[in-house]
Amino acid sequence: MPIFYIFFGILLFHLYFIPSVVARWTKHPMKSLIFAFNIFLGWTIIGWILAMIWALNGPSQEPQLYVMQDGTLKVVMPAPSPRFRMEDYSRRIPWWGRLAIVGTPLFLLWLFGR
Repeated sequence: MPIFYIFFGILLFHLYFIPSVVARWTKHPMKSLIFAFNIFLGWTIIGWILAMIWALNGPSQEPQLYVMQDGTLKVVMPAPSPRFRMEDYSRRIPWWGRLAIVGTPLFLLWLFGR
């Protein structure tokens, strides 16, 4: 039964920080604030949901107006940000990170499965 609690704790730890990971992967401009918000208020369900919504909503894509020298207005729409694709980020995990992700559960099974 203790192995269940260990795996459940590891799972909850990873689920707790999903908003911070999403903010970092999508290169959100306020990822540090989202991380702090997640640490201090993520333990409440409402705080975690708000952090996740904040992480998924990037900066607004509002048009910018410029007044030219001849008095005309120029409207510039910012380029759309590229959408999150998992394959772009899976290659950035170093070998030791992959080893830790795969090796930790296997090590715990070996350690407590005796």
